[in-house]
Amino acid sequence: MSDPFNEVAGMPLVVHWRICPHFFFTWEIDFDAVVPQVPPELEPVEIRPGVALLSVGCLRYQPGHFGSESPSFNEVVTAVHVHPDLSIDMPHPRFTFFATSVDTDSPDFVRQEGETLFTPTRLIPSLRFEYAGDGLGVDAFDETGPIL
Repeated sequence: MSDPFNEVAGMPLVVHWRICPHFFFTWEIDFDAVVPQVPPELEPVEIRPGVALLSVGCLRYQPGHFGSESPSFNEVVTAVHVHPDLSIDMPHPRFTFFATSVDTDSPDFVRQEGETLFTPTRLIPSLRFEYAGDGLGVDAFDETGPIL
């Protein structure tokens, strides 16, 4: 039996993320505020007139993501929800984002993003997370102070 996640639309799935824990927050935002952030060939989702969705994720990757000696690392991603390309045959429902920024403390992750996903990834060596005691939240910081 083949694994439906080995490929999508006849193309190999080239990225496997080992993430735990992570938080993804989504807000309603003025549609006109996100349009300039998205390339013209993509269309932001307008959930009701004048309202788009913006998500921010805080992700902690497990040790070993880039090899047995690879340390855990952090990522903060900001993304606009966009309409999917429904012409691509995918095994599961589509949920699509356009990443407007990606920050990480991992040089390996910056390289991977540049080679595979082409996201605007920025290295912030001092990026760190503090998780809420109840496990239901996270604060992100760098050397200059709070990010979110």
